[in-house]
Amino acid sequence: MESSWVDFTSMVTIVVANTGTQYQAHKHVLCDKSPFIRACLKEHTKEAQEQTINIKEWDDDTAMRTLITWMYQGRPILRIPVSILDATTDDSKNMRDSIQQRLVSLYILADRFVIRELKNSIVDCFLAVLDYEASRISLDAACTLFEHGPADCKLSSLLSCWAADGMSYMLKKPSPRLLDKEEKRLLQQLADSPSVARFVLPRLLDGTLLKEWKLCDYHEHDTEEDSERCEGKFDWVELEDGTKANQTSMEDIEI
Repeated sequence: MESSWVDFTSMVTIVVANTGTQYQAHKHVLCDKSPFIRACLKEHTKEAQEQTINIKEWDDDTAMRTLITWMYQGRPILRIPVSILDATTDDSKNMRDSIQQRLVSLYILADRFVIRELKNSIVDCFLAVLDYEASRISLDAACTLFEHGPADCKLSSLLSCWAADGMSYMLKKPSPRLLDKEEKRLLQQLADSPSVARFVLPRLLDGTLLKEWKLCDYHEHDTEEDSERCEGKFDWVELEDGTKANQTSMEDIEI
C-alpha cells in the first residue's frame, strides 16, 4: 500500500513588502489553504528555494495576521459586540466604519491568496453587520473595495446593489419607506463619490437591486452543483455560546 508523507515541520516566511513585517507559518497549512502559496512554492521557484514569499504592494499587517490566523483556526476571527452595531454614538459609528474597512481589506487579501472559502465567509460577515438597521455602508470601505479590490467581485456586487437599493428609495416620491436623516446623508456621500457611483449607477439604471436574493448569490463556487448545495447562511458568525447564528437569530452576536 502506497503511503503519503507530509512534512509538518517545514516553515515558510511571508513578508509584507511595504512594512517589512515577517510572519512564519507551517508550509503544509499555507499550501492546504491557498492555491497562490502552492504555486509560489513549486519546485525550482525562487520562493521555494528561499522558503520566503514577498507580498508586494501590501501594507496592512492586521489583515495579514488575521488571514494567517484563519488558515490555522478556520473559524471567526473578528469579534463585534452587538452593542456597537446597535449604538448611535459617534464612537460606535466610527467603530462600525472600521469594522467594514477591516473586512474589505481582508477580502482583498484573501482574493490575492485565492482563498474562496474565506472570501465567502467575509461576505457572510459583512451581511451580518449590514443586517442591523443602525449599520450603513462605510464610504471609506466602499471606496477601498471599488478602487483597489478585484474587478467585478462578489462583495462589490453586494455593496453596489445594497447602496443602489437605498438610493432607489430616495428617488421615489413618495418613498415606499421612510429613510432617516443619517441614512440619507450616508447615501448622499456614496452617490457623491466617483468610485462608488461608477458601480452603483448601473445598478440603478438596470434595476439590479436587492428585491429577491439569497446569501449564496454573493458567494463564489466552483460549479453550479456547489452553488445549489450552498445553504447561504452566516457561517462565519457565532453567538457567544458558540452556536451558529443566522438571519433570524442575530442577538448577542460576536464576529
